[in-house]
Amino acid sequence: MTDSATPYAPLTDLCPEETVTRVASDVVELPGGRGGLEILTLHNDAGKRPETLGPRSLEALLNALGRARRRAEAGETVAVLLEGTDPTFAAGADLSLVAGLREAGAPLEMLGEMGHDVVEAVRALPVPTCARVNGTALGGGLELALAADYRVSHPGVAALGLPEVRLGLVPGWGGIFALPRLIGPERAAGVIFEDPLNGGRTLTAERAAELGIVDALTESGAGTAEARAEAIRWFAGVVGGEVAVDRSGALDPDAPLWSAEATGGSGASGLAGNEG
Repeated sequence: MTDSATPYAPLTDLCPEETVTRVASDVVELPGGRGGLEILTLHNDAGKRPETLGPRSLEALLNALGRARRRAEAGETVAVLLEGTDPTFAAGADLSLVAGLREAGAPLEMLGEMGHDVVEAVRALPVPTCARVNGTALGGGLELALAADYRVSHPGVAALGLPEVRLGLVPGWGGIFALPRLIGPERAAGVIFEDPLNGGRTLTAERAAELGIVDALTESGAGTAEARAEAIRWFAGVVGGEVAVDRSGALDPDAPLWSAEATGGSGASGLAGNEG
C-alpha cells in the first residue's frame, strides 16, 4: 500500500465532510536503550468527539502503518505502539457516514476491505506491536487492538467491546476470528453475542484482562501521564524478553505472540515462548 492509497478513491472521495482521525508519529528510545519505539497516536483534533475510523481515517492509518513498516525494515525502530487520545482508543467505524454513502451509490464493501487492510498492515509489521488501550475501544477499534501482538490498558478504562450484533452485523475486520483464537470460543461468544444483546453491555479494562483480551494493566489509572509511561515500560520489558505474557487460555497460546523467526524480522527474538 502506497501513501496515496488510490485504490480507495471511489470511497474516500465521497467523504469530504468526514471528521478524519489522523495519526501522529513519534520515535522514542525504549527504556533500557533497547532501540527505537515508534508511537502512533490516533487523534482527530475535534474536541470531545471520539476518534472514529471512516474511509479517510482508515486511509491515514494505512499510510502511517506503511511508513512504520519502512522504518522498521530500515532498522530505525524495534517496536511499534498504537494508542488513542484520552479518553478514546478508537470508537470503531464511523457509521454516521453510511446513510450518505449509500445514497451516493458508494461501494460500501470497500469500508470492510479497508478495515481488513489496516488489520493486516498491523499484523505484517516486522517488529513487536502493542496496542495501549487508553480508552473506549468498540467495534473496529477493538479489532484494531486485537491485531497487535500485545495489549496493555489502565484501571478505569471502560467500554471495550464488539457491539455489531446489536446492529444486525458481525465484527467485520477480523474480530470474529481473532477473539476466539485469543480467549477461546466460549468466552468470545460472550463478548461477540451475549454482551451486545444484553443491553449493549461492554467490558472494563479489568474484565478484559480477566478474559485474556488485555495482557496487562498498569497500576496508575487511565488518563495520566504515569499510566502511559508504565505501559511503555511494560512493553519494553516484553520486547527485552524480561516480561512473559501468559497466553495459556488461547486456543494456540504461542501463535499470537510476536516471533522474529516467524516474521523474518529482527530485534526481540525469543518472545514467542510462553511462560504461564
